[in-house]
Amino acid sequence: MPRIPQPKKIPHTLKVHGETRIDPYFWMRCDTRDDPEVLAHLEAENTYQKAMLGHTEALQKQLFGELKARVQHDDESVPYKKSGYEYWQRYQAELEHPIYLYKPPTKKEQILFDPNLYSAGEDYYDALEPVMSHDQSRFAVAEDRAGRNLFQIRFYDLSSQTFLKDTLMNTSGDLVWLPDNQAVLYNAKNEVTLLDDKVYVHRLGTDQSEDILIYEEHDKSYYTYLQQSKFNQEIHIIHTSTESTYASLVAPDGCQVKPLLPQDPELKHYMICQGDRYYILTNWQAINYRIMEAQRETIHDLATWREVVPHRSDTLVEDFELFSDHLVYIERAHGHQKMIIHTLSRVQTQEVLFDDVVFSIELGRNLAQQSDDVRLIYSSLTTPTTVYDVNLVTGQRQQRKQAFAGTDFKSSDYKTERLAIEARDGTQVPVTLVYHQDHFTHQGTQPLYIYGYGAYGVTIMPDFHMPYLNLLNRGFVVAIAHVRGSQMLGRDWYYQGRQHHKKNSFNDFVDATKGLIEQKYGDPLRVFAQGGSAGGLLMGAVVNQAPHLYLGVLADVPFVDIVTTMLDQDLPLTTNEYDEWGNPNRREDYEYMLSYSPYDQIKKQAYPAMLIKTGFHDSQVQYFEPAKWVAKLRDHQTSEAPILFQVNMHAGHSGDAGRFEYLKEVALEQAFILDLAFKDEG
Repeated sequence: MPRIPQPKKIPHTLKVHGETRIDPYFWMRCDTRDDPEVLAHLEAENTYQKAMLGHTEALQKQLFGELKARVQHDDESVPYKKSGYEYWQRYQAELEHPIYLYKPPTKKEQILFDPNLYSAGEDYYDALEPVMSHDQSRFAVAEDRAGRNLFQIRFYDLSSQTFLKDTLMNTSGDLVWLPDNQAVLYNAKNEVTLLDDKVYVHRLGTDQSEDILIYEEHDKSYYTYLQQSKFNQEIHIIHTSTESTYASLVAPDGCQVKPLLPQDPELKHYMICQGDRYYILTNWQAINYRIMEAQRETIHDLATWREVVPHRSDTLVEDFELFSDHLVYIERAHGHQKMIIHTLSRVQTQEVLFDDVVFSIELGRNLAQQSDDVRLIYSSLTTPTTVYDVNLVTGQRQQRKQAFAGTDFKSSDYKTERLAIEARDGTQVPVTLVYHQDHFTHQGTQPLYIYGYGAYGVTIMPDFHMPYLNLLNRGFVVAIAHVRGSQMLGRDWYYQGRQHHKKNSFNDFVDATKGLIEQKYGDPLRVFAQGGSAGGLLMGAVVNQAPHLYLGVLADVPFVDIVTTMLDQDLPLTTNEYDEWGNPNRREDYEYMLSYSPYDQIKKQAYPAMLIKTGFHDSQVQYFEPAKWVAKLRDHQTSEAPILFQVNMHAGHSGDAGRFEYLKEVALEQAFILDLAFKDEG
């Protein structure tokens, strides 16, 4: 057998509220990422993982080949229109990154920016979509070469076809052109916390050191980002925390900032301006949100707002889009989405109907005020991502594109179901599942894979996920447990899974697993679970609570040392997340968080086989959290099930950036699962 890494133990004392915790693996933290001993340990982990899964290399290659064959190598997105120009992306052959194109009126298409020319030789490379100046004379592009979401911004002049000398470092990549086309606003990151806390004006032709600071956020619980209003009327600075979102207005010259929407720690607003009016999606006196209209001169006075789409206690208004005489919004009732077209002049509505029982819809790029159609992105667990243009008057859909899913893919081969499984406190937890109809027997003999997240109000949508086909075609039942902490059943569903209700998320996942087994949707001896980031915390808590339920667990970039991390205000994202998890500087929060912290609650028991992954440059969940977790899990493991650790030494929180490279990581995860599921079958 390969040699299991044996990291040293150095007792490190952590004291708070008069209590002492000892962390023997605290030494694995190296903020500069250059400690030889830490690097040697991580490399040893990678060596061990590769040796333990070496017998699956042929399977990994096969799985990668199947995944890659389901990617359209030569592909294009549907163009969207802005200021009379068309913009879209094109993939070619084996290239990893999309080529950005544009087409001026009455002219031929042209290449705007090709990231593939700049990614060669880079261990990691990602580029955001270029941002064109208002006069279409130049564009700005943000590039990340380390995977830490620290972008540099460069500027390209289209007439001379050369990059300007201007380069902006340590930015979030977020930028907006000023109306004169000679300057941009951009977000700079705090080099310690990595929060986007400063907004600067940069004038082309000047050094970054001369940039003018126009806004600085001193409250570390807030992010800031920039927003160009849909119809290019205004520039906004958006201030957002877990429970609050408001806006400031930037003057056209970029030199003045004034409040636009009032700040309130319990109110969230999203707005679109049209002429002298604003339409606002808000939770003001509406837990599940409503849409209001406000006049420009009185927008700061909430009492003057007029209700357009009312609040309903059983329906969450998720998003909206605005046109000259139509307001289109997406709502969710009892876990199911609807799309509504609201005609403003006649105050009438119509619902756009879809075919699948369970599906996912979101609004696409809709940048024209005068338009006959709204762009919509639709999919389900059995329907590949489909782009529709929906007529605003008739509600009729025109399909513009459907994603390729392989030459052998037929939607009718698969079936989706939505279940409600009772949790231990009597709550009905939604679970969406999909299976291949030729393999499904409903006799509890098939391997079962369950995915979960359950944090920040993020709802894991029942949309098409191409990699699932590798599992479905091998007889797996795939399920998504919509545990509390998401917004699947409205905003209150989120509140029931955060702070001092966080354990509901873990209990829901465990109870959903038991319910699926009891209802014979899976073989009780072949159950697998996966979650990433905050979903990795879910995995950590679940294996501490009910390790016997799972044969294998995948935890991607897992947030598992929650108490230590949330006590350290120098780490990225910490203070911004107090509203989500609690503030452990308060004793009651500390005790509750400690009671479920995956790292702190490890105990001597038989843990399932686990594959844990991280990115060495991860700025959101630092690599040392899962590194310590792996070491401590092995200390307490009482079974022979392996606990493996893969460290991507070149990537961050999201893994590899290329469209094919990331599939190699998917193939590794699937090989790990399949090897366990069919071990007795060879």
